[in-house]
Amino acid sequence: ESGTTGLTGTLLHLGGKKTTGRISYEVTSSFGYVSGAAISCEDEYKDTEFCSRYANSSTSGRYQALGVFATYNLLAQFAGDFETGGGFMYQQYSFDRLLDAENLTSSALSFCGRFDTTYPVNEWLIGAGGDFCFRAYQAGGSLNDYDDQSLSDLQIPINMHFGFVAEYRF
Repeated sequence: ESGTTGLTGTLLHLGGKKTTGRISYEVTSSFGYVSGAAISCEDEYKDTEFCSRYANSSTSGRYQALGVFATYNLLAQFAGDFETGGGFMYQQYSFDRLLDAENLTSSALSFCGRFDTTYPVNEWLIGAGGDFCFRAYQAGGSLNDYDDQSLSDLQIPINMHFGFVAEYRF
C-alpha cells in the first residue's frame, strides 16, 4: 500500500589499514544521522488504514558501526590494485522516532564482503570501494520486537557501503 518512501542521511566513515605483504588488516567506524518522511501514499490508497495512520509520520535517528576486515591484494604492484576479502561489522541503530514509535534501538553483528580498487595517477591513488553486510545475529534492542496492527516485524536486513577515494602517496 506504500507508494514511496524517502530517507536521507549524513554519514562519516573512518578507517585505519595496516598492510603486510599482500594482506591488509583494517578497522573501520561509521557514524551518521538519518531522517526523512517514512511513508507517502498514492492517491488510490489514501483512505486505507495503513496510509491514514502513517502518511504523515517521520523517521529520525542515529547509526553507528564498528568493523574489522582482512583483504588480499590480487593485483599488487601492477597498473592498478584490487583487494577483496571480508570481515565482521557491529551495527547499532537508535531511532528517536520511527513511524509512530519513539526511542527504538537495535544492534546486530553482520558478516561483510569487501572490495577496494585503486589506480595510480602520478603521486595520487584514485579508487573506489565498498562492502556488503548481511546480518548474522541480532544482538538485541527493540526494533525486532516492534509490533502493531499494521507492521509485524520492522528490520534492516542488509547494509551496503560504497565510496570513492583520492589518496596522495608520500
